[in-house]
Amino acid sequence: MKALAYDVDTLRSLRPHDVAAYLRTRGWTLAESVPDRSSRYALGSSVTGYEVEIPLRTDFRDFHLRMGEVLSTLARAEKRSPPEILRDLSLAGADVVRLRLLGGDLRDGTVPLEDGALLVDRARDIMLASACAALARRPY
Repeated sequence: MKALAYDVDTLRSLRPHDVAAYLRTRGWTLAESVPDRSSRYALGSSVTGYEVEIPLRTDFRDFHLRMGEVLSTLARAEKRSPPEILRDLSLAGADVVRLRLLGGDLRDGTVPLEDGALLVDRARDIMLASACAALARRPY
């Protein structure tokens, strides 16, 4: 398997438990785990599927090479570009909130000043509500 050429520091910054969480949310299943060494995940059947092996320790000398292989395999399996997947892997351990404006009068990419101010105010409300929910969970 050929690893993609990426900055060593970027690949070394990936955290194994975040990569594992990313895989689980995408339907990969844990096939085998060797404690303190590696975990192997599979997607699909053994004939038509994919497998990746994640080193569980970042101090392995070839950690960045193995993560490059993981990235390459994910790019093929998901039919997406490696930079997109790398961005998603680096955000796997974080909560991400994306906001988008929709409307016919926004086609030129501009937002009226009043609407922009309201958007910023509502985005702040969303972030505050998210933070409060994380600290004190309540049924809804």
